[in-house]
Amino acid sequence: MKYQNEIIEQLKVLANNVFFFTGVGWWYFKYGDYQMVFIPTNDSSNTIRICIPHFDSVEQHELESLTAAINETNREVKYVKIIVLGNGSISINYDHKYDGESDLYSILLHMLKTLCFTAEYLKKKFSEK
Repeated sequence: MKYQNEIIEQLKVLANNVFFFTGVGWWYFKYGDYQMVFIPTNDSSNTIRICIPHFDSVEQHELESLTAAINETNREVKYVKIIVLGNGSISINYDHKYDGESDLYSILLHMLKTLCFTAEYLKKKFSEK
């Protein structure tokens, strides 16, 4: 990814303790109450991918209400995609195609705040079911 160093530097401004996981090539950090990762893409798309990789476990919820909550959140909250990983974890993901000219700080701040909002929204949906 062309802008990886700039992204890492801005994440260090926004979040304390940004760590690199050598084995997987991801950057781990905490923002708000959530543990997040920045996953550099290996292509030239300049996609910024940040996620809350293990937000919750599928086993904690009834399948029908889980599916309804995820589908509703995916419809109602823009820019994010909630997926269930193969290991049963629920992941909240945000991808942004960076053009190299926009204010990177503002983009990352929006991504982080949107991920936190989505996590709270999904928690609320889980508690309603």
